[in-house]
Amino acid sequence: MMTQETIDLSELQQFKEQFRLIDEKLEKQRIINDEILHSSMERRLSHIDRWYRRRFRALFCIPIIFLALYPHYGYMGWRYWGFLWYMVGTAALEFYLYRKSYRALDIKNLPSMTMSQAAENIARHKHLVESANKILLLPTIILVAWTIFVSGGGESRLSIMAVTFVAMCIGIVFGLYQQRANRKRLDDVLEQIRKLRG
Repeated sequence: MMTQETIDLSELQQFKEQFRLIDEKLEKQRIINDEILHSSMERRLSHIDRWYRRRFRALFCIPIIFLALYPHYGYMGWRYWGFLWYMVGTAALEFYLYRKSYRALDIKNLPSMTMSQAAENIARHKHLVESANKILLLPTIILVAWTIFVSGGGESRLSIMAVTFVAMCIGIVFGLYQQRANRKRLDDVLEQIRKLRG
């Protein structure tokens, strides 16, 4: 009887040791998975952050272009100086709207937020970006048309005007594609936050 109890205790001890090892492996696996999720989330957020910073830098270049071109074309009348001022005004409006959406997202603190806070920030950001796109639609159409008019020099230089139109359309489509990719990245980040909290 004593031998049987000793064997049972020995087996029990082995089971405990095996469970402890399994538990340690699962904990290590969980930590590795969490690190992978964090790394993936940071990559996605870093991409969005870089996109916004590049956009802001490009918008800051517009007043510099304005200042560089104004002395050369300012004397030529409304077609040029009106266009340059309109370009600066549109860039300022775009900068204001996208800066607001960027701040609403709060990229730096997003990974450490609770699921509900992160979801709220991402939803607010998406709403602000959609609103900005709607607000900027008419000014952008006017800017494209005016740019085409200015590029043709007021004359009927169809080839220059066509190239300008195509280049601007490619730029707009690329910008919208990037916004769509950013929305997808944010959905992925939200899912990763859910997994980390879950």
